[in-house]
Amino acid sequence: MSTAQFARPLRRNGPPGLPVLGSTFDWIRDPKAFSLRLYEEYGPVVDVNYFFKNVVFLLGVEANERVLMARDQEFSNQNGWAQVQRLFAGGLMLLDFDHHLLNRRVIQRAFTHNNLSNYLTSLRDIVEQQLGRWHGVMDIQAYQQIKVVMLQTAASTFLGIKDEAECKRMNGELISMLQAAVAVLQMNLPGTAFGRGMRSRAYLKRHLGGMVEERRRTGGEDLFTQLCIESTAEDSTMTNEDVVAHMIFLVMAAHDTTASLLSSLTAKLAENPEWQQKVHDELIALPDDYGIRDLEHAPVTEAVVNETLRMHPPVPDIPRMTTKEVEVLGHVLPAGTRIVISPGFTHYYPGYWKDPYRFDPQRFLSGKTMESKYQWLPFGGGPHKCIGLHFSYIQSKIFLRALLRRFTVVPVSAEKTEWFSIPFPHPKQSFRLVPRAKGGV
Repeated sequence: MSTAQFARPLRRNGPPGLPVLGSTFDWIRDPKAFSLRLYEEYGPVVDVNYFFKNVVFLLGVEANERVLMARDQEFSNQNGWAQVQRLFAGGLMLLDFDHHLLNRRVIQRAFTHNNLSNYLTSLRDIVEQQLGRWHGVMDIQAYQQIKVVMLQTAASTFLGIKDEAECKRMNGELISMLQAAVAVLQMNLPGTAFGRGMRSRAYLKRHLGGMVEERRRTGGEDLFTQLCIESTAEDSTMTNEDVVAHMIFLVMAAHDTTASLLSSLTAKLAENPEWQQKVHDELIALPDDYGIRDLEHAPVTEAVVNETLRMHPPVPDIPRMTTKEVEVLGHVLPAGTRIVISPGFTHYYPGYWKDPYRFDPQRFLSGKTMESKYQWLPFGGGPHKCIGLHFSYIQSKIFLRALLRRFTVVPVSAEKTEWFSIPFPHPKQSFRLVPRAKGGV
């Protein structure tokens, strides 16, 4: 495949797929396996039709670094995420370049170490309260039931909302928006998933927008209130509408991507009882009034989280759009080309990982440095690296301590765990919670 092919109007060189739909359903079934097949059959630069669009897949660590660390405003995040652009417009992920950096600096101040310490107390109390309702031997659909817990934590810690009925309403609206984001038909029509998602967005904008001025007056330790206050700083250009747009996106990200990670962790610990016991022993040794520094010294748990993120990254593909003609991996891509880099591919390519389908947290405990930091990127990288990654680790450790203090997690059946890929990766099977002896030992 020569550079000249891409210098001319882009021609398909990937799989033909179905008429009109192209490879959409192949990707939906398993994004990771799809990208691995692309690489094997076509190499690291592949033009694919899916979701009614031509997209160039750029596969491997060199492509990851080239796209994520571009210095010349060559790749647009906002235009790359066209699939969710109308649903989450104005959210931090959908901003570009200087506008993105200005907003990120303001939001970052709401994630200071002091604020994270305040959030930890709220998170710990709510997670303990929610899991305290789980009792006896019980089977759970991990993703669905963890989502309920994560919504409560996001509503309280991020939005300062305590009322369960209000949380339930917000959960329904967020689910509608996520279903709209992966709907094949992206038209705002009555009776369609996308139409329902847009109505949910309108509701959340009205609901949260009506709270901004009051939060500035009354204060509070939740993220929403902190952002309302920070948006009035001299260096901020945020409007009230900007604050609301950021919060809709941040709540979605904190709610659903974390539910994906925690349900994946639940599955991996059920399948690997020796690692479950190691995590239990490490976390149960923490003091009851543990703080952030205690959680930061939990290397086994962190290794288990990292290996789970390798095998089941909540966002398996990262899209962008070229803003100008650019050269990538020896190929020239015209301005306006939709591209994708793939953590799902990178995390499983055997050239980067030995025995990649084996769950092995020891990879992250051995002290051996990865050959490239771009071979493990569940949080993305560069200027758009996930702003809440430290918060995500805190949430994960708090949840695992509360869960494993009460229960041993075991598979319901001997069948191999199967996985849904969208809207976020999560296990299909149920898992059984068996109460531990009193004291969590």
